[in-house]
Amino acid sequence: MRIPFTPVVYEHAARFVGRTPWEVSRDAELLFEGHRRAYLEYHQQVIAVGIDIYNLEAEAYGARVEPCQDSAIPAIHQPLWTSLDEGIAVPGTNESPTLWAAGDGSGGSTKDGFLGYDMCWTAYWMLKWRASGLPGNEGVLPRCRKLAQFITARQMANGMLPTRFAEDGSVQEERSKTVKAETGPVVLFLLELYDQDRNPLYLEAARKGFAFLEKEVIPLRQWYDYETFWSCSPRKAQFDERTQQWPANNLALAQTVAAYLLAHRITGEASYLAQGEALLDYLLLYRQCWTNPPARKPIRQGHAVGRLHDAKLRCGMV
Repeated sequence: MRIPFTPVVYEHAARFVGRTPWEVSRDAELLFEGHRRAYLEYHQQVIAVGIDIYNLEAEAYGARVEPCQDSAIPAIHQPLWTSLDEGIAVPGTNESPTLWAAGDGSGGSTKDGFLGYDMCWTAYWMLKWRASGLPGNEGVLPRCRKLAQFITARQMANGMLPTRFAEDGSVQEERSKTVKAETGPVVLFLLELYDQDRNPLYLEAARKGFAFLEKEVIPLRQWYDYETFWSCSPRKAQFDERTQQWPANNLALAQTVAAYLLAHRITGEASYLAQGEALLDYLLLYRQCWTNPPARKPIRQGHAVGRLHDAKLRCGMV
């Protein structure tokens, strides 16, 4: 029987040459021979040849992979840093004082300042916590009010809700324009806050945000957010002549759909529902339509990204 798709248990290949995974991982000939024999035995679909591929990121930052005994796979036994603060900003050279900073997969998005998207998305779920009556929610509303005051005071004249701020709280306007679709998630936060705390300023700012999206993002399909440019690899907000498409990502798009639905529920205005349904139709173009054969249950309801199925992103869209 041929299995159409089988992720390799990398260290299992070492058994075929009678050596430990550590020995095989350090010898190119043993590595090849182990996987060759595994393939002759199982005829699986090969993805990559290796013993462990998940230590690479940590190794790139300087972590040390230690030898393991018997059939254990090579592993990192000691943390690279002793605290979370050390991990947020790693000291570099005089030319580059920070090698990496929070909220970034490439090292270039945030070396200082604040990320409005992250703050608003966290605050949205804090409000959900409060609405559920879970313990420890007493301080949620005051903190979310302060965040909303900070965000709305910096809303642009065209309705864009900027999400990149310098250390002094000023707007990083050009960088915010690069991720302008993040206006949608910020609107979602403001509407959730308005639903729990009826300050008309929140609804007014949300309406202006929708107007901006309907003029500057939706018709152009310029769905950029931090995931597009800084999550895994750097790229620029440039129109691709071959595909006739702008760079795209469905994170902010999905949250904007949720924002339109919440706006309809709060205001009862049919236009919000109609626009939300239109956006949902567009979002469904990203919908995963194939299930990995070995999966025990169908997972076609997810939205695929760079992996076969990004369950964590799907959970974020629920």
